[in-house]
Amino acid sequence: MARLSFLLTKSQVKRRPGAFLSIVALSLLMSLLLVCGASMSTNAREYLEGQMDRLGFGDVTCWVEGEATAELASEVAAQPGVGAVDEQPLIFADYSALDYTSDTPGQLLTPSSREHPYRVLDAASGASGGEGRAADPQQGTVYVSPALSSECGVGVGDVITFDIARGGKKEALVIAGFFEDPFMGSSMMEMKSFIVNESDYRRIEGVIEETPAVDRMAQPGAMIHVSAAEDAALTPEGLVRQIVENTSVPSFAVFIYTQETIANFMLLMQNVLAGFLTAFSIVGCLVCLVVVGHAIAMSLAQDRENFAVLRTLGITARRLQALFCLPYCGALVVGCLLGSALSCAAMRLIQGLAVASTGINPPPLPSPVGLAVLALVLAAMLAFVHLRASRLRKPWSTPYNASSHAAGASKACAGLLSKRLLVFGMAVRAVLANKASYVGTLLVAVVIAMLLTFVGRIDAWVGPEGEGLMDYFSVAEHDLGVQPIGQVSLDEVDALVDERAGIAESFMLAMPHMTIQGWDCTANVIDEPDRLHMTAGTPPNGDSELVVTEYLASDIGAHVGDEVTVGYAGGQETFTVSGIYQCANGMGNNMAMGSQGFARFPNAEAGLWCKHYVLRDVEARDDLVAELVATYGGDLHVHDNSWSGLAGLVFAMRAIVVVMYVFAAVLIFLTCWLTATKLVQSELRDIAVCKTLGLASRRLRASFACRFGLVSLVGVVVGGLLASLLADPLLSELFGAFGIAGLATPNSPATVLVPPLATILLLTASAWMCSRRIARVEPARLMSQA
Repeated sequence: MARLSFLLTKSQVKRRPGAFLSIVALSLLMSLLLVCGASMSTNAREYLEGQMDRLGFGDVTCWVEGEATAELASEVAAQPGVGAVDEQPLIFADYSALDYTSDTPGQLLTPSSREHPYRVLDAASGASGGEGRAADPQQGTVYVSPALSSECGVGVGDVITFDIARGGKKEALVIAGFFEDPFMGSSMMEMKSFIVNESDYRRIEGVIEETPAVDRMAQPGAMIHVSAAEDAALTPEGLVRQIVENTSVPSFAVFIYTQETIANFMLLMQNVLAGFLTAFSIVGCLVCLVVVGHAIAMSLAQDRENFAVLRTLGITARRLQALFCLPYCGALVVGCLLGSALSCAAMRLIQGLAVASTGINPPPLPSPVGLAVLALVLAAMLAFVHLRASRLRKPWSTPYNASSHAAGASKACAGLLSKRLLVFGMAVRAVLANKASYVGTLLVAVVIAMLLTFVGRIDAWVGPEGEGLMDYFSVAEHDLGVQPIGQVSLDEVDALVDERAGIAESFMLAMPHMTIQGWDCTANVIDEPDRLHMTAGTPPNGDSELVVTEYLASDIGAHVGDEVTVGYAGGQETFTVSGIYQCANGMGNNMAMGSQGFARFPNAEAGLWCKHYVLRDVEARDDLVAELVATYGGDLHVHDNSWSGLAGLVFAMRAIVVVMYVFAAVLIFLTCWLTATKLVQSELRDIAVCKTLGLASRRLRASFACRFGLVSLVGVVVGGLLASLLADPLLSELFGAFGIAGLATPNSPATVLVPPLATILLLTASAWMCSRRIARVEPARLMSQA
């Protein structure tokens, strides 16, 4: 029996090597993408949380500015339920490199500020998932985040300059390499870290101390890492609440975040990449099943006489089914094993390319979750093979009487020879006469069209420069923002902005740290509340009204109309929730109120305010920003409606679109190849008849390709509708954790027409290429078969 199994398997593989090679290749690709997607997501979170613990992030970290950081740390340590408190000194400084100037200050750190070292990202660490050498720069050099390589194009040997004080006091350092920063290394994080030499740090610190406060452009500060006591039933959110309500930290805080919040934002790009890999693997799995189904159907049709002989020799139907399934199951298992084995190299490659956006380099190893999911998928595919081969257990006349389709097709052809639309009519009749043969192609068309439409809608929503994304992430639409730090007259700034670019509209905005129902959040205080992106209720126009994001509302259990208690710098006031809005400049942990409401707090600082402009001439913005920086220097903080990670996200989106179309083209061609081979083989007599009647090969091939065009037309309609229904809810779910709700992707000709047309074109062109065998069919074949 073992020899019979070997001979039967060898015979099937030898007769159809292309089909089995396709099954191995598709199962390899599917398993590779599936293991990579699942493993990258789980490995990245475990690795990131481990690195944050290793470097002492704690449950909560407060970024504070000023010289009294030790007093603030002592104040936090005195709170009940607080365990370890660790102060990590730093210096906040604006920086520039090549043609890039930062909108947000970076933080300068020293290697000695942590017990465990930061790690260098180089070839050695790339091979071991971050287990590289310690980041210990020589004097005059600096290690930077890898995100800067994608954001401003810097590399090893380039010079980065930090603004220390007015009068041209700057610090120029040479980039020695890139380091792994689990706190804010992702391109999604606005602030970036820099590891500098101890002596360089002390020299910069000395310059700051010698410079009067009014002339300082760099500021001392610290990260205060706070952990709850082991015996305290205190959540990270409760810890933040105590810090904000009972200490003076909010008056000095740049921002305050829990470990989970930072991890979610750090992993956003990683999770998006893993999600697309998983989606590609699902499509690959479907196409693989279609190919397997066609290969089995073709084998059953062509080898029915051989199976009849085996049954005559006494082999039972169950045994014959098992022997028949063996090569197909073997091909799937081999492909999945190869895919799993290659996943390490693939993850190393993908993570190496993505490290400039993700900022971390997890171990490139398959996770147990990924392997378990692959095992389940493989079991389902093997069950599918067994099910498709169950026709061998039916009566002989049922599975092997293939004359009905051929006869139907011949009659269809004969009945349409006198029709005007001959090519189209033959295609329609052929599809209707043998609908089951095109089900797989239809499913592939549905899934490909749905994914292409989905990706296209995301790309259109992001926008060519990321402006669509920023309109949702920012408090209100604007083109330029300025915040006085020194002695700057906003009237003078207004005059310069109006002269250079024209002011269409302007408004004031402040972003203090406040608490609502004891929950820490970033408040958006605006003097024109009607500009907020409202999704429910009304803007907070009254002095006792505020609005919250959907993310924050779920955390505090608030609804429109509820009364809430807001705390700020030792004071508390009662407000009414008037609505829900969307914003993510506090990672979704946002509320908003009008300037009248903020004025109720006695300790409201005037210096928190930033003026935002909507420009008449947006094209003049870059030159205007350069002129403002040159005119006012460190006295005026200037920014546009963007953040440092936007360019990386836009680039990633463009790359995903290109990869998706290439992936779709490959899968469509493989599907068409197997389907076309099966159909041409079963219709050789009909092709010979049509040629005998005078039909040219070119018209027969056109009719054959037209069949796939008709099937794909139905598929793209279904796929487009599914994408339209699912795109906005899925994206809203993805960005809901960052304060974005009710997201609506645009409907434009590019998003509505291009993906379906591309799917139809790819399927039709692939069918035309795979129908070349029709040209080689000779009419004499009819005589030989007769």
